[in-house]
Amino acid sequence: MKIGLLTYHRAHNYGGVLQCYALTKAIKKLGYQVEVVDYQCEFFKEQYKEYSLFNLPKIKMLLSILVYNGNVKYNGVNFERFVEQYLPITSVSYSKESIKSIDDEYDILLTGSDQVWSPFCSAFDTTYFLDFSNQTKKCAYAASFGVDSIDTKFDKDYTELFKDFSNVSLREESGASIYKSFTGKEEPVVLDPTLLLGEQDWQELIVDEYKNRKYVLVYMIAESKNTLSIAKSIAKEKGLEVIYISDRLFKRNGVITLSKVKVTDWISLFYYAEYIVTNSFHGIAFSIVFKKDFYVQFLPGRAKTNTRISTILNKFDLGNRLLNSDVSDVSDVSFTSIQNYSEVTKELNNLRLESLNVLSKTLLK
Repeated sequence: MKIGLLTYHRAHNYGGVLQCYALTKAIKKLGYQVEVVDYQCEFFKEQYKEYSLFNLPKIKMLLSILVYNGNVKYNGVNFERFVEQYLPITSVSYSKESIKSIDDEYDILLTGSDQVWSPFCSAFDTTYFLDFSNQTKKCAYAASFGVDSIDTKFDKDYTELFKDFSNVSLREESGASIYKSFTGKEEPVVLDPTLLLGEQDWQELIVDEYKNRKYVLVYMIAESKNTLSIAKSIAKEKGLEVIYISDRLFKRNGVITLSKVKVTDWISLFYYAEYIVTNSFHGIAFSIVFKKDFYVQFLPGRAKTNTRISTILNKFDLGNRLLNSDVSDVSDVSFTSIQNYSEVTKELNNLRLESLNVLSKTLLK
């Protein structure tokens, strides 16, 4: 049986490309043939253009870069290389119009994971709802809305888009509630694909460059000086260096900044780290898979994705790894190792098995 997968595989985002990689691996392990349909979303093509004299950032983005130390160093080449080397991608790229031609090429069309059903993330590109297909079975695994509620102005659109789906699972409890509000159906909540693979599976991507270094790794979706301070405090107490993965405009003192990091280097840095400090969902996910000691702070402000951080920490009874977002003076913080990783791993294995069972049932013809 041949599966066609649509997701944000061209995102210049480590979690985005790695969740796609993981889902294709999981599908192949179940005995299916899978291709990532190389759909070229116009919104993302515009969003990920390299800045130049001929493509300057818009005023709002420029202010964000200057005020919040946003990303400016173009790393698209490394993401594209990973996609071409590690993803089973179609030989043909498709536009919103030409993708209609694949309607009879697959036994099942699968959308997910990532925020494929967000009203904002792709400028509400309904291709990720598989609306181009009239003949092929439509399914979803770990689909996400990226928000806790949907504006009523989208009600008609969502109701229409969901009417032809067969088997669906969601990535968050809030997503399951939203889906039920439009369809009346209760569907399962499953693991993000990055958690479907075990440590041994991920070792296929690991490189040895960082094997002999002793460091605290910092990875942040949005920069926080408090989070950096925590990493520096751990490093000082434990006698480690701080490695900070960042493509941002300004470098920070007291840390080793690595920019334009390859995807395989990114995951290797997590694999070999002594401690990890992050405000990223996938930063937490890989910390758990690799059984790392880690600390988390919420993203600055009222970021919607903080719900995901709370959910994964609570799911594995790791709420004590969350430090208050205003904590920067960490003199009273005890940087202790996680003592219950055997219980965490046991729970992860149980949830992984449940999610793989859902995926298997999803792909039944």
